[in-house]
Amino acid sequence: MSKIKTLLSENNDIPATIPFAFHEGGALFSKEKNIGEATFVEQRFRQSFHCQDLFCYRNPLKDDSLFYGRTSILAECVGRHRAGENTGVFGLRKSGKTSVLYALQRQLDNNESLSILVDCNRFGLNRWNQVLGHIIKEYKRKLGSKVRVAAEEIEYDPKNAQQLFTDDFFRVYESKKSRKALLMFDEIERMTPETGTGSWRSDDDFIHFWHAIRNLTQLHTDKCTYLISGTNPCALESTYWFNRLENPIFQHAKPIYLPSFGFEEMKKMLNEIGFYMGLEFKDDAIYYLLQKFGGHPFLTRQACSGLNKLLSDQSKPILIDNLTWSKHIESSLHHISSYLKLIVDALRFFPDEYEMLKIMVTEGSETFEEYAVNNRELIHHLEGYGIISKTPLGYEIAIDCIRDHLSSKWKYSKRGVSQEEKELELSGRRNRLERNIRKLIKRSLKQSARNRKCNNGDESAMPIDEFCLNRVYRSLTEDRRTRLMNKDYSFDDLLGGQSPLFLLELSSIISKNWVEGFSSFFGEHQKERVRLYLGDINSTEGGGRNDCHAKDISDSDFESVRTKFTYFEELLEDE
Repeated sequence: MSKIKTLLSENNDIPATIPFAFHEGGALFSKEKNIGEATFVEQRFRQSFHCQDLFCYRNPLKDDSLFYGRTSILAECVGRHRAGENTGVFGLRKSGKTSVLYALQRQLDNNESLSILVDCNRFGLNRWNQVLGHIIKEYKRKLGSKVRVAAEEIEYDPKNAQQLFTDDFFRVYESKKSRKALLMFDEIERMTPETGTGSWRSDDDFIHFWHAIRNLTQLHTDKCTYLISGTNPCALESTYWFNRLENPIFQHAKPIYLPSFGFEEMKKMLNEIGFYMGLEFKDDAIYYLLQKFGGHPFLTRQACSGLNKLLSDQSKPILIDNLTWSKHIESSLHHISSYLKLIVDALRFFPDEYEMLKIMVTEGSETFEEYAVNNRELIHHLEGYGIISKTPLGYEIAIDCIRDHLSSKWKYSKRGVSQEEKELELSGRRNRLERNIRKLIKRSLKQSARNRKCNNGDESAMPIDEFCLNRVYRSLTEDRRTRLMNKDYSFDDLLGGQSPLFLLELSSIISKNWVEGFSSFFGEHQKERVRLYLGDINSTEGGGRNDCHAKDISDSDFESVRTKFTYFEELLEDE
């Protein structure tokens, strides 16, 4: 049974297993228990679930066991389908959109309708006529039809694909008991101009495809509707694509944004899942989580997963209160940092919204309000995501953890900083840059030495550290080389925390060893850019050096050197 416990603790995506040994047969059927205690069977259930982290589930939910909330959204989507109306479901990454589509499938496929789900991530590299053919084949499969359709015999020719698609749909529809179809398109951005992939991004595939879907659904609302899902409703709101082609589904479906969880929904989710894991959440802890994660169910569950790991050595059940969270919140935030980055970076596909968020964080609510006057649609999107909200004092970031993430991300984008702030920023960034470049040089030169040794097959070749040390020294001027060699530095010391090397010397090491050590990291043709940028950073007045005679840094020079720091920081962020 210990093996089963280990298996469950290491695999959160498999069903829980409740093990009983043969010799426990007598206790298995006993209902005896002391007052306030659980029966033997109840105890074993708790023990088995307690070792499994049910909060850690990362994939879209394909059954109802861990699916919470969204009741009103499901009811609205089903109601619109039955009324012959099309729908759009939108929200931040990981907000539960795909789980809602799976829930719709379960609800519709067990009743009078059926659904066909198209994963646009999967079909984004297919042409529009191929995706139409896939829809027909999937419709036929789910309906259990035996009728012959053109989509199974040939690939639709783009010249007559729309007509073949409509004809095939009706062949399948009429071959069995009539069941209205809901065509669902998940991650629609992957099959939309400007944000899509392949021919969807820059060709006319979107136009031809949606002409076919619209012609079918518009003329036969009693037989078929569609639902599109994604982050942003631009597929429904853009009047034209490429400034010349009319959008065939402009305002053709009603956009619905997934709302954040409220207190009751969050309480139900946390305590029902937590019950099986031996965790109980007090009301003050739930209010704390709502403030910190804005009712985003995925982020909240992952934070609770992080907390569960931190409490793994404590006996369960455990009562979680506000004090528990205040002790462990930093570790839990670290646990979800990659998901925060994923959620925020997804908005980069929509640069206007991304820039509005940046204005909010770096220039404040007042400047944001000035831009908001002429950008109401963008504000509506950001409010729909639940990422900003309007208060009596103005707009603000509504999700604390996202606000903190963005503040950290854009901490060097603030405008109008004082000379003291400029010098402090440049000093900190230069120190981190030099530290990360030294780490990069150490790693790259050692890897270069290993590659040489392996390629030459010579085990008696020069030791790796000696080879690397020689590579460093030969990159320096003769005078500096002599001085440093007289101090008998090891390779690790020469590039360690107390390194005597200057920034321009680090730049020289990179340039002199470019082909073998650094071209693959920076890019084959980036050598001169790296040299110039490091030179500019080094020569900027006050550029991080403790120079009591340094002149004031002009705003233009400051913004210029910021850009160069950012170039290296984005490449070296994981060093």
